[in-house]
Amino acid sequence: LALANRLADHIESNPLDREVLNLLTTCGGKMSFINLVNIANKVQLMLDEEAEPSLVSDDFISVWRDKARHAFDEDMQNSWARILAEEVNCPRSFSRKTVNIMADLDRTDAELFVNLSRFAWDICGDAVPLVYDLSDGLYGGLGIHFVGCSRLESLGLIQFNGAAGFQQHIKANTFISYHGQSIALDPRGAPGILNVGFVLFTQWGSELFRICDVDPVDEFYCYVRDKLDNDAEWEFFSPYTNRYI
Repeated sequence: LALANRLADHIESNPLDREVLNLLTTCGGKMSFINLVNIANKVQLMLDEEAEPSLVSDDFISVWRDKARHAFDEDMQNSWARILAEEVNCPRSFSRKTVNIMADLDRTDAELFVNLSRFAWDICGDAVPLVYDLSDGLYGGLGIHFVGCSRLESLGLIQFNGAAGFQQHIKANTFISYHGQSIALDPRGAPGILNVGFVLFTQWGSELFRICDVDPVDEFYCYVRDKLDNDAEWEFFSPYTNRYI
């Protein structure tokens, strides 16, 4: 209960936040307090044994509390709990702007971002949503089309370039992976430039991606593998046989 106690101590010791205690006599105030208690209870289940709540800055606690207390939806409460738990487990994981963006998301925005996150591959340690064809029903069926991507860009979660797209430099024999399935790539020539589609996470999108619990998209691994297989610039390399495949 150390984290919950710290939240309570912060409210009691900060003159600007004492209004929250007075609000407990009203329905809205009671609900805000109940929201924080519900979230704090979830956070306790997500903390590492070695986590040190005292290392989280008062500034972060203040901003987080002010935003999280308005989360009435169960899924949104889970998301706020993951943010605080991640920050406690690894301080300075989230910026103030990420917390503010999270507060601006409604349920539709949050679901759209989660859907985009289902297309994210691990490329050189970065989460990259591989969106290659906005007219393909594979993407459109989950709301990942021009309007959806434009909306996420306006929220500050992604960079969206529907014309030229984005590229990433990668080294020879680089692994890219998708939910436990990996591909080792080797450029046929130099430099190794990988087309990663029309979307990139911003810093704030990358931070929120870490709290998303997403399922893989059916056949998306094969979809990307086939696309790369048809790309003349790349060869698949087997780390087990040291041969191209």
